[in-house]
Amino acid sequence: MGEAMNTGLLATIVVFVLAVIFGLVLWADARKTAETGKDTGVTARPTTSPSQAAVKTQPDSWQKSAERFRRSDD
Repeated sequence: MGEAMNTGLLATIVVFVLAVIFGLVLWADARKTAETGKDTGVTARPTTSPSQAAVKTQPDSWQKSAERFRRSDD
């Protein structure tokens, strides 16, 4: 039982160390991006939605299914 507890404790410590390393890498990347982003003056462009002509309506299959269920319930 003691050996299993030591293995679990070691696994927990390894997971926390990896999480800290991953967090430090993300923090450094965000810091680097923030420093370089100010100098470039890059702005995000909003995405455009598709026009109404490009959107195809599809039949509501759940409504058809509900009607079949009602008919079979009677």
